[in-house]
Amino acid sequence: MSNLDDLMTITVSIRFRAKVNPKTPNAPPVDVPMGFDYTVGADDAGADYLHQIGEAIAAGCLFGFMQQEIASAPVECGEWIGMTTEEILTEETAEETKVVGRIVVTDPHRGGDR
Repeated sequence: MSNLDDLMTITVSIRFRAKVNPKTPNAPPVDVPMGFDYTVGADDAGADYLHQIGEAIAAGCLFGFMQQEIASAPVECGEWIGMTTEEILTEETAEETKVVGRIVVTDPHRGGDR
């Protein structure tokens, strides 16, 4: 016979409720994902997950826990993959060479930008 708890689920909802203070000039935007909902069974795995949330609250790092959980999903299903060092350097170089209002010359024999 099943235990009644085997028929139960627990839904956890974690939300970040913040907005930019309009009285603060140059405040960074609130552009992080705002939260998630997660349903677990009332079994040992569910109890472990709830314990992790409790530890994050006690340690004062619930926001970090939320961000980690949000980032884990696309990594686990393969939507986000690692970048090679070469890809990172190429991306950083491309960002550094973006210049507004002038032409950037990439040919080293031409002597820089004009």
